[in-house]
Amino acid sequence: MRFAYRVGGASALAAGLVWWVLVRGYVTAAGAAAWAPALGLLLLFLIPAGAAWLLGLTLHDLLTLPETLRRSATVAASASREALRAERGGRLAGALGALWAARGFVLESRGAWAKAATAARLVRLAKLPFALGLAGLFVLNGPMIAAGLLALLLLLF
Repeated sequence: MRFAYRVGGASALAAGLVWWVLVRGYVTAAGAAAWAPALGLLLLFLIPAGAAWLLGLTLHDLLTLPETLRRSATVAASASREALRAERGGRLAGALGALWAARGFVLESRGAWAKAATAARLVRLAKLPFALGLAGLFVLNGPMIAAGLLALLLLLF
């Protein structure tokens, strides 16, 4: 997960360096009208970095999902036990308190369930073309970082 973030950051920095080496003469000579295509080129160069960042976010969500669900279930179970122990007003009040605690669990874990649904949707979408496209965008970070190092050398010398 950290690897994806670091690769994305290095790729974004390299994209900025490559972009500046390519457009600095063009933008200064052509004036304000040259900024629109130059910024479009920068966005194009940032696509692999964005893919690495998206991969890092997805991995983070998938790795923290079980702990989030476990924590929410533990809180709801303890609240239900407390409601059943209290039994103010008889068993009916205790059962209603347990149902209220279960309702709290559902409301608290709504975000976690949405993440689980998103993960299931991602797994469903992870067919071969999608997986190859994401892997291809992630692999493009390598040449972008190498080009960034070359651009840095050009800027320094």
